[in-house]
Amino acid sequence: MKGDGTLIDYGELFLERADWLKYQLYVVLSRPYVKDVTITDLAVMMNSKYQPTYNIFQELLDDLVDLSGEPRENVRTAMLAGVDLPLSLDAYRANLVQNSLVYRLVDYVIKSPSPSASQFCDQEFVSRSTISRKLKPLNALLKQYGLKFKLAKFAFDGNEINIRYFLFTMYWWAYRGTTWPFASVDRKQLEEEFEAITIVPDRPLTHLQQLYFLAIGHLRVANKPGSSRLSACNCWMARSIATICAMVAFDHRSPLLMLRRLTFSKSVNRALMSARDVQNLQRLKWI
Repeated sequence: MKGDGTLIDYGELFLERADWLKYQLYVVLSRPYVKDVTITDLAVMMNSKYQPTYNIFQELLDDLVDLSGEPRENVRTAMLAGVDLPLSLDAYRANLVQNSLVYRLVDYVIKSPSPSASQFCDQEFVSRSTISRKLKPLNALLKQYGLKFKLAKFAFDGNEINIRYFLFTMYWWAYRGTTWPFASVDRKQLEEEFEAITIVPDRPLTHLQQLYFLAIGHLRVANKPGSSRLSACNCWMARSIATICAMVAFDHRSPLLMLRRLTFSKSVNRALMSARDVQNLQRLKWI
């Protein structure tokens, strides 16, 4: 939650402004009770005026036609009728997030073996001042996790548990299982780890969430000193997220509440580790 108690809108942060407006409209169109509407109806629902809503609708229509390959008139009819939409909301969001500079920055930092501001700026054809400006809303969100992104180090600063939890919320919000966003991580190996550590019934949603969490663990451990001794951390963190999923429906919008639950699951799962595992994680200040 934000400092004023309102829920965090990940879309507003992790989507470019034009894409966020299209996504907001598609959220409205995806609601099961929105049927047989006009642009005027949509403007009222969006708390907007007719012309801006019409423009956003046309841009959204262009996207859906390009992504689905369906005839334009068919897609337009489906949008206004509220039936047989060409893409799921999750699939559309997963596509839009690729356009986001903030998302690509976080993704780059996590997946690059030696991330640097200069390399990222060259890769994205942006200035350091642009990155600094984009980091302000990101750091406002990270504050809710007790974290900060430091431009000088081009890295996250804070508790490793919270870093992984934030990354999980971002990737899960962005994709929700519609695609596998961790190309460098062997999913088959993760499936084997999942079989070894799962502590909740194997439900499809929980399964995917744990695989995402395990993949993030692999990415975070890959470039850390002493990574060969840290396999226990992956198991412990995945048990933690499994415990959370078993206790309550996952909600990325309330990080403080979820972090309290993660702290609880941390104490539960610590009992499942060997003394050596505990010492290794304590040394790295991960527990």
